[in-house]
Amino acid sequence: MPLVRLGCRSSDLAKAQAALVKGACGALGYTFQETDITTTGDRITDRPLYDVGGKNLFCKEIDLALRKGVIDWAVHSLKDVESDLAPDLALAAVLPAEDPEDVLVVKDPAWQRLDDLPFGACIGTSSLRRAGHLRAVRGDFVIQSLRGNVPTRLKALNGGFDGVVLARAGLNRLGISHAWIPLPCAVMTPAVAQGVIGVVVRRDDVSRWSEAWQVLDHAPTRARITLERALLSALGATCKTPIGVYADGGGEVAPTLHVSLVHPQSGDRWYRIYDAPDLGDMASLAQDIRRHAPRAVMAWDQ
Repeated sequence: MPLVRLGCRSSDLAKAQAALVKGACGALGYTFQETDITTTGDRITDRPLYDVGGKNLFCKEIDLALRKGVIDWAVHSLKDVESDLAPDLALAAVLPAEDPEDVLVVKDPAWQRLDDLPFGACIGTSSLRRAGHLRAVRGDFVIQSLRGNVPTRLKALNGGFDGVVLARAGLNRLGISHAWIPLPCAVMTPAVAQGVIGVVVRRDDVSRWSEAWQVLDHAPTRARITLERALLSALGATCKTPIGVYADGGGEVAPTLHVSLVHPQSGDRWYRIYDAPDLGDMASLAQDIRRHAPRAVMAWDQ
């Protein structure tokens, strides 16, 4: 049986995602050897990612293990992977997406809408995108930086936080049931590729595992994240760009692209939906966004 040395982060969610990859390959008869890797992003939890080098801090040690031949496959939450991969690596497979929405997990189950939370409620998130979207709808919220894995952030509800923002996909994959308020795309546009698991390999090894990609790679999800990541690349967005991008439709339904830019401090927000004819030229679409989005939103971090 072929041996696949698989690497992922050491969190419970990362291990659950690795299990999904292994499970999907069940019929191929592979033997898996899993290596759990603690990344810089996992070690540094007292500062926002944008202060210490960006979201790639969740990937670089795993990708280094890949480059050194310690592992064969790197399993990532695709929203943590930079939109422009290094030339020696390839995104070989994209698994079917989970629900991409964010949710506000709340300490009081009686709170079923954002309006139900008390004035000045304390909300935990270290995401500039999430902070800006929350302030756009409730300027009175007190946003406090909160890092850590899913269980750590949920424990914050017992420590002074009224709510914490999490991805619904992570909660679903961990089987966590908790009181939460949905934050649909029009309220909080998801991060690029949120809810998607990606398998990254050395580019020279793509053909070696071709039968696996036929099983793992989900064409509709790849089409969606290709649009989202292409826009991020065309905009030159970084971890300091508070942007949400979500592609829906596709297949028999013409795709649309939801784009939201927010000022993380003032809550000023610009939101637009682009239709299929706009999506063929991402450079032009990025130019249109720069032209129409408020200057304060586009340049807040300059």
